[in-house]
Amino acid sequence: MDGSNKIGISLVGSGNGRIPLVFDINDIKKLRDIGVAGILSGTLPSAAQQNGFLSVPLRLMVEEALWLTETGVAFFISGPESVTTAAETVTSSEMERARQELEHSFAEQRVFKRQQHAEKMARLGLSNAEGKETPALLESSLFVEIPSASSLISNEAKRQGNDPAQQQKLWHKLKDGCTNPGDYRVYKALKQQNYFLSPGARFGGRFIAYPGDPLRYHSHMTVQPALDYRRDPLNLLQVVSGGRLGTGVKKLWVVAGVRAHEEQEDIESDVSFFSIEWAGFG
Repeated sequence: MDGSNKIGISLVGSGNGRIPLVFDINDIKKLRDIGVAGILSGTLPSAAQQNGFLSVPLRLMVEEALWLTETGVAFFISGPESVTTAAETVTSSEMERARQELEHSFAEQRVFKRQQHAEKMARLGLSNAEGKETPALLESSLFVEIPSASSLISNEAKRQGNDPAQQQKLWHKLKDGCTNPGDYRVYKALKQQNYFLSPGARFGGRFIAYPGDPLRYHSHMTVQPALDYRRDPLNLLQVVSGGRLGTGVKKLWVVAGVRAHEEQEDIESDVSFFSIEWAGFG
């Protein structure tokens, strides 16, 4: 993908606990088109208590962020440092231009609101003198539109995106923060089969796998955290409870097996999947 069309992923937080977030609406649309749904995590000011109606930013799983950057679709933005660096580059002429744009927006709003007021008075059969507008009320009704993405920070982000060494460093730092490195191999294997993946904690797994867009399809599988199936034990009670849970929520309970090569540990591990379900249940 061309560098100018890459998706910027902001790493918010510190240390190994950084959270990948996407703030640009257009980038979120691109992610949906390539099979990454993410989770909207910003509360709408107009519906603060309605958790079903969330807005940007879009929160990604660590595995999603790693896969997007590894495939060249996205690049990392190092969170707070980008904001500080970008703010330091602002010139007085840029600040003046921003102030003029804001004042121009206010002027357009004043003209529109005065026209609305005049039309309302005409419908009520009142003259402008009788329904004279209050300047203080007019000024208090003006609003400032805040974009979801900053053009100033985007310039700094592009510079970071063109720095391969920094991108590699951020990629490895994020990967090192994974509690189970094998989960990323499992994620990649499922993406190769065109599954949409979401966090699976609410169904007792690591991932929930959808055969297509989650808005159109019901999820088919609850995928468990990766394990080396030749070495790691799988408790029989876990198998029984997992199979019953999968049957109860109408999902296939899947154990993700990652097989590491004994000769060369740095070679890409093989990934296998084992499904468990209760027989005799409709």
